[in-house]
Amino acid sequence: MRDENLGMDLPNDRKKTTESVDAQCVEEKLGERIEMLQLGHENWREKISGKIRNGNRSARARRSRERNVGKGGNGRG
Repeated sequence: MRDENLGMDLPNDRKKTTESVDAQCVEEKLGERIEMLQLGHENWREKISGKIRNGNRSARARRSRERNVGKGGNGRG
């Protein structure tokens, strides 16, 4: 699935929320993109697409999630 406004891939398995929340989310991301373009960030795309995937998780939370990727329900590796 591609989001035309942001011009990047979004994870397709994200559960759809109500329209207003979704629109608000996109609006927020566009705002961030504009801010970053104004600040001259080269990597705004990676930064924002990472945010969409990870939400605003702390680095520690993100790492623990990365470790758990691909593990089944009972947590065996």
